[in-house]
Amino acid sequence: MFTPLNIKNTSNCLQLPWHPSVVYVKEGWCGHQYWMAQTPYPPMNIEPYRDRYELPCIHYSDDGIKFYPISSNPIVDLSKADIDEQNYYSDPHLILVNGKLELYFRFTMLKDRKLESNKTILLRSISNNGLLWSKPEIIADLREDKDLAIWGEQIISQSLVWDGQKYQCWYVDKSSYLQARNIRITTSQDGKNWDTNILCTLEGPVVDPWHIDVQYFDGKYQMIVYDMHKLIWYESTDGINFTYVSDVLSPSPNRYDFYTDGLYRACSLKREDNVLVYFSAKRKEKTYIGCLKTKDRKHFEPVNGISRVKWLKVVWKPLVKAFVKKRIK
Repeated sequence: MFTPLNIKNTSNCLQLPWHPSVVYVKEGWCGHQYWMAQTPYPPMNIEPYRDRYELPCIHYSDDGIKFYPISSNPIVDLSKADIDEQNYYSDPHLILVNGKLELYFRFTMLKDRKLESNKTILLRSISNNGLLWSKPEIIADLREDKDLAIWGEQIISQSLVWDGQKYQCWYVDKSSYLQARNIRITTSQDGKNWDTNILCTLEGPVVDPWHIDVQYFDGKYQMIVYDMHKLIWYESTDGINFTYVSDVLSPSPNRYDFYTDGLYRACSLKREDNVLVYFSAKRKEKTYIGCLKTKDRKHFEPVNGISRVKWLKVVWKPLVKAFVKKRIK
């Protein structure tokens, strides 16, 4: 049975994993092969507001299936002033650079709950051991004209690759003069001073990209795009011009599946024998992270996260109880 991964969190964080980014190190890094960043995402009606709980959290794993939280989750929290303004964090992306984990994530400033596109700030926090994280530093601040000229009007779902010499950063930009969202790339030697962005192209089915992930393996840049409905795989030799490879996953037609009500950002990683795809999933008011495996990036198989018995317990038992209660009334 295709089931979500078992991803626990600390008591001061919601148990609703969302928006995964995973780093895999074959020989292990600080004692573990897999390191994940994710942000919980709660139901619509939670107080004081939904995005308040979208806080970057770090997890580790020895098998890529069962993930454990670090004790200091979340690694950053909102101030009272931020909460009053209903600002929020989002979109974590994790990479390994020169023996250190670097986490890139967004900070969005709102005014009267209205997004002003030039209020987006891109942050970076660094860790030597995965447990302790540096104070976030500003990588791009779209309140500043110089960064606005480099990045464009918006930074959404940034995804970074370190090639040993420079950072490459892809992101979704919704420009006011374009009807659809588009994907751009910028590069940097130090992760602070960035080159003017270049517009990427997607050859294949027409999509309106919303969240993306880019990795480099098998001699090509591998991109997964979420287009407000399904997950789609593209590849590129230059990191700018991408070609369609396959559809990865659509929401399940089975109303009892954990991904029946929607998908979101996904990420990939290359192992020795296959490729894993971690993806955001939603069923009713709960969010999950699922996992697929593939060898050719065209055929995908589910990776089970919890046992059939436990899935029946957490899904079917509440449904049966609700049905019986309704019938009694």
